[in-house]
Amino acid sequence: MTVPTALAELSEGCQHLRAELRSLGLTLGEDAPADLSVVDRLGRAVDDLDGRAEEAYHSTLLAAEAAERLDLVSAQRQLAAAQTALTVLADRFRDDVVSYEAMEPVVALRNRGGEWSAWVRVVRQGIDRCRPRVAAVQEAQCRCWQELADRAPVGPVYVHTPGRTA
Repeated sequence: MTVPTALAELSEGCQHLRAELRSLGLTLGEDAPADLSVVDRLGRAVDDLDGRAEEAYHSTLLAAEAAERLDLVSAQRQLAAAQTALTVLADRFRDDVVSYEAMEPVVALRNRGGEWSAWVRVVRQGIDRCRPRVAAVQEAQCRCWQELADRAPVGPVYVHTPGRTA
């Protein structure tokens, strides 16, 4: 694999993740049977995740441009920015969306009956579609670092110790 190929894979993964997050966000924002704070909280969390995925996507594009110019230092900086966004995204996805504390109030809405039961099922399906996307972008991120590391210049390292003569 090459650096541009690895970055393209990461970029595509970010796009797929964003599509799933936007779909989940629509379900939360427009399809909920009523306006509740539980729904709003989860919707804000998903919107934040979408923003983080967009940041990662943008940084990945900039890293790809730098790699095309063979500017590996800039590519590393942009990849690091993408990694920061993806790390925050994964942590918040775990804590604010899929954790028991986050999901319990949402799942409890099934007890309201009617449209709520179907809505909760759709929300859970949307979250379940996001899980492998989050994992996929993290794996793609790792492959990008591996490719960059493989292309890092290797050569002699000179160490100068002040006060010592050769």
